[in-house]
Amino acid sequence: MKKVKFVIMLAIILLFVFSINNIVKAEAGMGTVSMITSGGQINGGDGTVKDVVLEYDSVTLNWSEAKPDIGRNRNGYWIGYKIVPPTQAEADTAYYTTTNDAGVTSEKKSFKANRDGGPGNYYLEAWTFIDENKLANYSDTFILYKAEFDWKNDGSQVQTVTIKVNPKNVNLTRDESTTSIVKVVDLGNGASASETTFTIKKDTTLNQSLTESEKAIFNKYKNIDGFVGFYIFDQNDDNTEYKFDASKLNEYKVFDPETTSITKKQVTIVAYINKQPTAPASTPSGEQPGAPVASAPAASTPSGEKDNTPKTGINDIIGYVVSITLVSAIGIVILSKKD
Repeated sequence: MKKVKFVIMLAIILLFVFSINNIVKAEAGMGTVSMITSGGQINGGDGTVKDVVLEYDSVTLNWSEAKPDIGRNRNGYWIGYKIVPPTQAEADTAYYTTTNDAGVTSEKKSFKANRDGGPGNYYLEAWTFIDENKLANYSDTFILYKAEFDWKNDGSQVQTVTIKVNPKNVNLTRDESTTSIVKVVDLGNGASASETTFTIKKDTTLNQSLTESEKAIFNKYKNIDGFVGFYIFDQNDDNTEYKFDASKLNEYKVFDPETTSITKKQVTIVAYINKQPTAPASTPSGEQPGAPVASAPAASTPSGEKDNTPKTGINDIIGYVVSITLVSAIGIVILSKKD
């Protein structure tokens, strides 16, 4: 009987060791995150927790020219971080997605295809864009960027990196001797007065300085209904004021993004819009004006499906271990009484 007790106790000890080892593994397996852009704080101390948050409550960012080879595909301001995989093996298996401040999530990206470093020392340097246009959309701390790394590409080791920014304390700096601020605004009949700001190299044209993604943003003004043309206003060094009067177009300088060089510290480009009024639609004979139009039946929405996948976690393991331990202990007591 003593041998039976010994075997039971040994089994309990081994079960505890095995379970604790699994608990540690469930919490381990995270990458190590560090800041490239200084001025923020990182949670979790060493940046190895499951959900890493880089928070920039106050930061100064310097303007930099686009560098597509390292993932900075626009002129402007960037916040970067570095992440090292849990082991070098995950540098081959990991996939990740990124989500911007507008809530748009990218397709899955291969860590292997985008990694930096060399054999035995692979890591990823990631950058997210920020400028005057983004900051103008927020008054309080907001999520600028979020990435989700699936280290095994099977959902077993998932880690997130979130970047938060306080727009009130972001200082965007540039060298005014080599750069110019270009503000584009649509004005006129049917215009929305939307503004977009670009910072480019001084003494260049927009076509020379803007990247392809920036050109796409600028060219949206050409597609506004009623677009007539662009006009440029050079601001004085001590202010950004300008006046626009649609009745004085002949007095203004026409702007051509291909040939007009930006030579001032700051300029405003007006996209003049003159949308013609739309004639009222005629009422078909036999119909009363303003009569309600029967709407099409709403499409039915399929009912949501429940996820029946079994869920496991640390609490389940601990509960399982405790239950087995209690049952085993009771068994030992019973065997002791019988002995």
